[in-house]
Amino acid sequence: ADVSIQVHAFNEALRLLRRALTLVESLPASSARDRLEYELIVAIQQPLVTVRSTGTSESLRLCHRGQQLEETLQLDPDPGVARMLSIDLVAQRRFGDALAVGNQLLQFAKRSDKHPESVLSTEARYVLGVTAHWQGNFQTARTHFESGLDAYEEKFQHIHIADFGQDAGAVCAIRLAWTYWYLGYPEDAFKLCRETLERAKQLAHPRTLLYVSTWAAWLHHDSRSETAKDESIHLLAHVAEKYGAASTLAFATLLHSWQKAKTGDIESEYSNIRSSVSILKRSGERLMYGAAAAASDAQARALYGDVDGGLRILDRTIATVKSQGDIYYAAELYRLRGHVSIQAALADDIIERWYLAALDLARSQKTRTLE
Repeated sequence: ADVSIQVHAFNEALRLLRRALTLVESLPASSARDRLEYELIVAIQQPLVTVRSTGTSESLRLCHRGQQLEETLQLDPDPGVARMLSIDLVAQRRFGDALAVGNQLLQFAKRSDKHPESVLSTEARYVLGVTAHWQGNFQTARTHFESGLDAYEEKFQHIHIADFGQDAGAVCAIRLAWTYWYLGYPEDAFKLCRETLERAKQLAHPRTLLYVSTWAAWLHHDSRSETAKDESIHLLAHVAEKYGAASTLAFATLLHSWQKAKTGDIESEYSNIRSSVSILKRSGERLMYGAAAAASDAQARALYGDVDGGLRILDRTIATVKSQGDIYYAAELYRLRGHVSIQAALADDIIERWYLAALDLARSQKTRTLE
């Protein structure tokens, strides 16, 4: 598995480490057995997040088991396990728990003997930034991402990659670019996006490149920047296919198919959109892709002639994000509800209500671009 990770064969590494964990379960109970299991849990984080992304039941279970073993073996908490747990908690929409772990990482930074303070500070700010962003707290997210980049030291890049699975400087930067766009600074967003993509390409670390290309494509999708969107989607599809990231490949296919459908090719692309949405639902990527996938699905259905189906998807998605707190995309969902309501020839007061709700939320979130 170690060799597979070194040559970026993450599916093979994941298969071998899962097998190793299964074999460990058959060993007699002992401290040595527990320590071996713990080492395997730490090792599996990078291939697991690359192939399956975050928030899966497997990832969350392994993180909790790792914390149990730390208590049993009286080990200092491993920041890598803690950081992975926090992102899994975000993906499970347990934002309060994720914030607690992010703040715990900040405390680790001040007393860790294993990691430089700047490394853990950057990782902690990444956790706190993404947690704020998903909740629609864009200004708070900006503060955390900028603080993470201020703390980041490139000379410790190898530690970020070895112990946390990705270059924290690059991931903070691309998430900051997306946040800039929401806050109404598109020029800053696209400039930072271009710089970060170039940096990730030069680094050529699979998980980092996969992460950065995902958010670059998503930024261009949200901004409706057609030329740059084409390039970023093709890059994302290439990287996802190369490293076996099935859910990310499905997302790239969804973005590409929706882009073609909007230009009048809905008949041939509708099945691709439906297939991609189905894959994303099965993958468990509900937070990362849920609202955006639902929005594309709803609009595609409306274009295909199933306007009532599009309205049902939007209503269901709006109810879900409101109840679970990941409202970063809610203003856009409200706007789309108004747009599809026009296609459904609903009453003007209903249409107006949805547009006003979108405007009110965008203003409260201070997302000037959506406003």
